[in-house]
Amino acid sequence: NHERGKDMKISVIMPVYNSEKYLRQCADSILSQDFDSFELLLIDDGSTDGSAAICDSLAQQDSRVRVYHKANGGICHSRNFGLEQARGEYIAFSDHDDMVEPGFLRDNYEAAKRANADIVKFGRKAMLLRGDTVVKTNVRAFPDKTFLKQDMQDNFLQLAFDGAMTCVWDGLFRRAFLESHQLCFDLYYKKGGEDVAFCNACFARAEVLVLREKVYYNHYIRVGYSTSTKADDGRLARFARLRDSLHDSLSLLGIDRKDHAELYLLNLMKGFLYPSLSYFIGRKENFAVVRQYLQDSRKTVSDLSVSCRELLHRGKWGIYTLLFWKKQYRLMYTLLKCYQRRK
Repeated sequence: NHERGKDMKISVIMPVYNSEKYLRQCADSILSQDFDSFELLLIDDGSTDGSAAICDSLAQQDSRVRVYHKANGGICHSRNFGLEQARGEYIAFSDHDDMVEPGFLRDNYEAAKRANADIVKFGRKAMLLRGDTVVKTNVRAFPDKTFLKQDMQDNFLQLAFDGAMTCVWDGLFRRAFLESHQLCFDLYYKKGGEDVAFCNACFARAEVLVLREKVYYNHYIRVGYSTSTKADDGRLARFARLRDSLHDSLSLLGIDRKDHAELYLLNLMKGFLYPSLSYFIGRKENFAVVRQYLQDSRKTVSDLSVSCRELLHRGKWGIYTLLFWKKQYRLMYTLLKCYQRRK
């Protein structure tokens, strides 16, 4: 057991798996930060390429780097291992093939300290790459704002819908906060979903949450490389577990979904139904199976009273949700397939 550093401000946890092509530039973007107290934990998750040697080389060149080599256990296992080793007052996360902007550590640590925040969330830019070509860019950022515990009951579902809880590498998390609530990554998630479940649990327990508009994190989605672009057969069960994690957070905050029916349904559509239908489309599933899935899902929300006018003001997600609510399953599915093809 290592002795935890009393003055270490941030621990950056980076799981590494077969990323020899991108790892060094990713690590360099962190190690070049103008910040006086941080460590970079490289958790080599049983890499079979040259990543392990790159990790060791980085540690030899820079005393702020600590390397751990372990048998392959997946990203959740690696992050949890990193949390056990971390010495920093705050935790940051990075994927092994992304890049961070100057100020990633300093600016957000200062924001955390000013507000005594449990969580700081900042802007991120996601880029879809085919080879080395960026084919799509998406920026998600939130106006600068601080939420206290009592604000979360009224804002949790809107924050979830706006995407504040979809990833962890756009945030700082106070280590003592995570430890006091025994918050870690659910090992059930093998291929996506772990960030949403983790953030749901964190946001539901935070005393102070700070949102920051400036973009500090660049996330690259590499077609054929990123785990998020690969298909798998456990997705429907994973979506159901994510829905349960949302319900757990609503229960903890004392949020009655009947009081926020439209927002709850929008979250159900965006986070669970839409990804499920995309999965069915990818498998070219028979529509009878799709209809049954939607009918079963619709039964779980039959106790809600919904304003159709409110949904119509919510763009494409509102339209999908309204069609689902009105049981127009075939039209909804057809629209979604057309949208997927256009993408």
